Order: sequence, then C-alpha cells, then structure tokens
Amino acid sequence: MSLDHHLIRDRVSEVLPGFLFIGNMLEARSEVILKRHKVTHVLTVSSNVDRTDTGLSIDHHLIIPEYDNIDDLLCQFSTTFKFIEDAKNDKGAVLIHGAHGMSRAPTIAAAYLIKKESLTAKGALEVVRKARPGIHISPPLLQQLDIYECAYDSSPSDKVFASTKKGSSRHRRPLSFLRRDVTVAFAERIYMRE
Repeated sequence: MSLDHHLIRDRVSEVLPGFLFIGNMLEARSEVILKRHKVTHVLTVSSNVDRTDTGLSIDHHLIIPEYDNIDDLLCQFSTTFKFIEDAKNDKGAVLIHGAHGMSRAPTIAAAYLIKKESLTAKGALEVVRKARPGIHISPPLLQQLDIYECAYDSSPSDKVFASTKKGSSRHRRPLSFLRRDVTVAFAERIYMRE
C-alpha cells in the first residue's frame, strides 16, 4: 500500500518528552512523521499489520496481535515494558499505535508509566489523557491496568486487591481468572478478596 506521507495529518501524541509517543496506523506508516519525532522503535498493537509490509526503515518493531472482542493485554505488559526500556537504553524513541491509537496503545503507555514511574493506574491514565485527550479505554483494559498496578504497589487498604504477607492469605484467593502464565507471574503478590 502506497501512502502519500505528506498528506497524513500528524496527530502523534507525546506522552513522555522526546521518548514515548502514541499514534495511529497511518502515522506509524509515515516515514515523514516517524522522522519528525525521531522514532526508532514502533510498538504495534494490531493483528492487521505484518512487519514486512510496512515499508519502513525501522529496525525495532514489536507487534502485539489483538483480536476482535478480546481485550487481554495484561499478559503482554512485561514484553512491552522491556521493548520500551530497550528503546530508552538505546537513547531511542517509541511510537505505540493501534488502528486509531485510542484504546490499546494508550493502555500500553499507561502500563509502562505504572511500572516505570510508580504511578497508580488512575495517575498513569491522567498523564496519557493529558497527552492524548479523547482516549477511550474499555472496562476490561481498565481492570487490567488496576491489576498491573497492584503488582507494583499493593496496598492493604485497596478495596479489591491486597498484597499478601506470610500467613495472611487464608482469606484470599489467587487471580485464577487470568491466564496461567500471568497468574504465575503475579501469584506471590496479588490476590483477590473473596
């Protein structure tokens, strides 16, 4: 697919200055826009793209497939965090995008902020919304951000989740509704109250 890169409006949102950006599919395929923002790494959250068909000269491209009606990014947060951190260590810049950059891409950016900046899910979303007003994150993705927050800053006063202490987990059950690999990753730190 050939794009007239000069006709694409640049609505890329800068979440962290000079480093972390959110955009849409067209912006991610525009060499002009990527160069303008000095993007070195592209993180795609879509099942509609193949690394070989973008025609871009980006060497670092991570594709996280998304499937219609499935909002499950929690199991990808570790992978996306590492990819973003690798870009930071390389002194690069990351563009996170999906089809429109309004739901899954902002969720990935918020998850990064939760872990890296020790923000709450609410605080991370405020940072992302300030950069990209009008985002609409689905309730399942919001819940996953809350769960992810608990992995890094669990609090006994939290209404839904609590961190465990030795001997105090008898009234709590593991997050068994999550995929096995996610439950194992967080099993020692996150429990739901019954």
